[in-house]
This record gives sequence, structure tokens and C-alpha cells, in this order.
Amino acid sequence: MAVSKHTDSPRPILVYRPETFNVNGSPDTWVSTPFENNELRSIRDIHVIRSGVDGQDRLLFASHEGVSLVWFDRQTQKWCSSNIGSGTVLTSESEAGSFKFQGSDGVAAGSLGDDPARFIASTEVKRAETRKDLVVTSVNWRRFVIDQFEWNTGDWDPLVADHKPTLRVECGNFDGGGVDCILVSESLFVASSSQN
Repeated sequence: MAVSKHTDSPRPILVYRPETFNVNGSPDTWVSTPFENNELRSIRDIHVIRSGVDGQDRLLFASHEGVSLVWFDRQTQKWCSSNIGSGTVLTSESEAGSFKFQGSDGVAAGSLGDDPARFIASTEVKRAETRKDLVVTSVNWRRFVIDQFEWNTGDWDPLVADHKPTLRVECGNFDGGGVDCILVSESLFVASSSQN
């Protein structure tokens, strides 16, 4: 993912492919091309869904637009994307000026049996109330609100630009029960610069 300073325009996403290989068959040099038709802004998390039956990995993005699935279509030889859910949607005029508090914050896929993405866990953006009536845009998915997670950031001040709270979501068979569980953790990053 390349850096963009414009929060109102899509973030540039670069796709890297091996260009040359060494004597062992490992990639030696890589070439990058921009992802076509990218509409995702303020990307906050990326999760790789390891290959399913077709042997092809897919990507989940958590962004301003919510949760999106991205994959490479072998027939058309193009990258495709589909928005799965909108995440938190700002409705009031005061919220509309707060661009960063919309969409989804974190995303992960949970597996069950041979299905590497039996469910998708995501966190809504910080400081926003989750609405239970939000639309899931894909007909193959249903949306369930499991918990209204409360922040416990202590000294976090939302008006201080250096304070960056985040929610990280992971799925895994943590208890050995055969079904992936959802783990959510909270982090507070405080950026500081040292001056000599």
C-alpha cells in the first residue's frame, strides 16, 4: 500500500509480481503495478484469506468504505472488488466533518472445516455507535453485532493528533476446538518526535 496524503481520494494500492527468478526458482526482482479501479479510501487493515478450493488467495480490506473483498479474476485477468458491508455510517451533520470515524477499523476471516472464510470479523471505527440496521451489501453475508466494545484508553485524548487508538481483530483456533474464535485487542500509539 503506498502513501497518500489525500483522505478524500482512493489510496493507491500496488500489486507486486515477480519479474525475474534466481537459479533456485525464487523471485529475484519484483515489478509493481497499480490496482485497477480502486475506490478504497483511508485503508486501516488488510487480511489475507489463504487459498480455498481454487488455490487462489483473496484479500479483505477494512477502510472508510467498510469491509471489501478483493481478488484476481483469472478469466478477465483483472483485479476485482466487492463491498461486503459498510461499517459505521455517519448520519449527523456534525459527524460528516469527521471523515476518519466512518467505515471499518479492523478485519479478519475465520475458518471452519475446509472453508478459510466461513465468517468475517470486523471492528467498527472508534468513537462511533454501532447501528444494528446497517446493510450488508453482499447477498451471501449476514451481519451480527456481537458486542459494543468500550474503549479503555486511559489518558487518550481524541483532540491530540499524536494519540492513535486502534482495535486489532484476529481469528484463530486458539482453544483447539476446531472452530476459529474472535480475538479483539486495543492499542494506543503515541507518536513523538525527539528534538536535539
